[in-house]
Amino acid sequence: MSLALAWRFHGHDADGAICGTFIGPSRDDAYFHATSVLQLREVVVETDLVNCVRRLAGITELPAAEVVRLYQVIADRVDAGLSIAQGLRDARAYVTDARVAGGVALVRRSMLDGMPLFEAMARAGFAPAHTAALRAARRSGAEAPVLRNLARQVEFIERLRQRLRSLAWYPLLVISLSWLVGWGVTLFIAPRLEHFFAATSPLGMEMPPLAARYYAFAQIASRWPVVFSACWIGAPVALALVLRGRGSRRVFARLPALRQVIQWLDLASLWSAFSQLQAAGVRPVEIFTELATAASEPLHARQLSAVATHLQEGCTSLAQAVAQAGFPSFVSAEIAAGESGLNYRAAIERLLDRLHRDIDRQCQHIERLLSAASYLVVAFMVVIAASMAILPQLTAAFSRL
Repeated sequence: MSLALAWRFHGHDADGAICGTFIGPSRDDAYFHATSVLQLREVVVETDLVNCVRRLAGITELPAAEVVRLYQVIADRVDAGLSIAQGLRDARAYVTDARVAGGVALVRRSMLDGMPLFEAMARAGFAPAHTAALRAARRSGAEAPVLRNLARQVEFIERLRQRLRSLAWYPLLVISLSWLVGWGVTLFIAPRLEHFFAATSPLGMEMPPLAARYYAFAQIASRWPVVFSACWIGAPVALALVLRGRGSRRVFARLPALRQVIQWLDLASLWSAFSQLQAAGVRPVEIFTELATAASEPLHARQLSAVATHLQEGCTSLAQAVAQAGFPSFVSAEIAAGESGLNYRAAIERLLDRLHRDIDRQCQHIERLLSAASYLVVAFMVVIAASMAILPQLTAAFSRL
C-alpha cells in the first residue's frame, strides 16, 4: 500500500489564483488533480512538508475556524440570492488554509460539473455528518440555514476542544518541569553524588541496588551528554506525536469521562440538525434516515435508524418512537413537550441547553482528574529523587552507628 503524502499546488483559473493541498502518493497525481480535475493553468506542485508531518501524526481534521468561516460565507451569499457555486467562489477570498482552499476548489468544480453540494463536499473530504445533513436539506432547498447550524456546531465543538486543551496545560507544565529536572539531576548532579557517596561510605558498604543502577546509568549519560539529551527530549516529543494519532484517540475515547462528553456532543449535534431540517420542512422519516448515517456513535446510529423504522411502520407519535428506540428519558420528554405544543425548536433548544450544562459539569470533573494526576506525578518524581539521592546517604549514616 502506497503512502499518501501532502502536495501543495499553485495555479490559476478564470477567477484568479488558487493554492491548495492534495493528498496522494506522487507529484504526478497532484499535478493531474490540479490540471485535469480542477482545470487549472500554470500549475506548480511542491511537497507540503507541514501537512505531511500532520498526516504522519494522524492529524487530518480541517481547521475549525476555516470551516466555520466557509459555511457562514456560503450561507450569506445564498441568503443574498446568489448560487452556492458563486458563494464558493467568494469564499476563496476568506480561506487561508491550503487544505480547505483545495477542498473549496474541488467542491466548486464538482458543482459546476453538475454534482450536488453534499456529494461534492463528500468528495472533497468534509465531515460525513455535514454531508448527510446537507443531503437531507437539498430536498427542501434549505442549505443556507443548515450551513449556519453546522457552523455553530463546529464552533461549539472547537470551543470545547480548546477548553479541554487548556485544562491539560497545567498537568503538562508540571510533568514537563519534572522531566526537565530529571534530565538535569541525571546529567549533572547524580555523577557527583555517586563520588560523594563512595568517599563518605564505610569500607565494604554497598549502595542500594536500585540506586546503584541509577548512578551507573547517570555515568553513561555523563559520558554521552548529547546523545542522552537528544533521547531524553525526543522521547516526550515522540510520545506526543503518538498520542495525537488516530489509534491513541480511539483509546482516549474509551475513557469514561471523555466517552460521556463525546456521546453528549454527538447527541447535541444530531438533535440540532433535526431541529433545522424539521423547520425546513423535511419529513421526519427522511431526517432520521439521513442522520443515522451521520452519527459518530454506533449507539446513536442504531437509535436513529430505529426511530425511522418506527415512523415508517405507522407510529404517529415522534416522542413514542424516540422512547422505543432507546434514547434517554429526558430526550423523549423534551420531544413529547415539543410535539404537544407543536414547537420542536423550543424543545430542542431546552434539550441542547441541558446537554451543554452536562458537558460543562463533565469538563469540570475532567479538570479535577487532571489536577490529581499532575500531583501524583510530582509525588512520584519526589519519591524517586529521594530514593536515589537521599537513601544512599542515610544508609551510610546509619551504618556508622
